[in-house]
Amino acid sequence: MRVPKWAWVVALSLSAVSVWGQTGGKKIPRVSGSVMSRRLVVKVAPIYPLDARQADVQGTVMLHVVVGTEGKVESVEAVSGPKMLLTAAMDAVRRWVYRPYVLNGKPSEVQTTVSVNFSLKSTLSGQILPS
Repeated sequence: MRVPKWAWVVALSLSAVSVWGQTGGKKIPRVSGSVMSRRLVVKVAPIYPLDARQADVQGTVMLHVVVGTEGKVESVEAVSGPKMLLTAAMDAVRRWVYRPYVLNGKPSEVQTTVSVNFSLKSTLSGQILPS
């Protein structure tokens, strides 16, 4: 069976922008986290919470993020991760700025998934630092 050319164009176009998800009643295109990570202009590192550090809590926080037409983060929702690290991750990601995502020639609001890693490392002096 032969596949029409337009089908390939549609398939390639959807590789970065997947099914339109609904957020707050409106349809917003979903863009992969890897594509959006390359559009990141300002990345604020999270502040490792002292109580989490003292309890040796580390791990990855997954967030659902909506980025506005100007590239600013409009909303952040926690998807998964250690509870003690959620607020720090969300506070940092709210301050991230992206190059606006252009869809059909116009800046577009998009949704994506962001992962924020928290890791404790021992240094030679015995101090514990976030990575």
